Amino acid sequence: MSCGVLTHDEEQTQMALWSMASAPLQMSNDLRAVPAASRAILLNREVIAVQSDPLGRMCFRFMANETSGAQGWRKELLGGEVAVALVNMGSTQALSIGFELRDAGFAPDTNVRVRDLFKAQDLGVFAGAFRPSAPLAPHAVQMLRLSFEPQYKAGL
Repeated sequence: MSCGVLTHDEEQTQMALWSMASAPLQMSNDLRAVPAASRAILLNREVIAVQSDPLGRMCFRFMANETSGAQGWRKELLGGEVAVALVNMGSTQALSIGFELRDAGFAPDTNVRVRDLFKAQDLGVFAGAFRPSAPLAPHAVQMLRLSFEPQYKAGL
């Protein structure tokens, strides 16, 4: 990270895809000299939790648009949760990248709680599809954690 060549968005994308692949992270630079913004990416506990999930599953690409550069990567997590990385691999325009929740492994009528891992922000509960509120810049990523949200409260 922070090799002077990558943008902040590209550093996040690199970290997201590393964690989705369950690969070991190796740095070959002086970690004492890493800028604060880059350090925050490297130390993001929610992203690291995806990398070190006990299932140890690798991700697979479930969506790719060769024209726009939009990609979606999915990784199964312990307890039925799913990590999703939405990546704009294009180099010219921002993209609004959404997906059908069934493509992430959820039934169409399931309520799914969505959390943005880099923003550390709950985005709400979605059914059927996830539609982002903002487009992704070129080479940017939105890394999400999806979990089942019960439709009915216990005892009803």
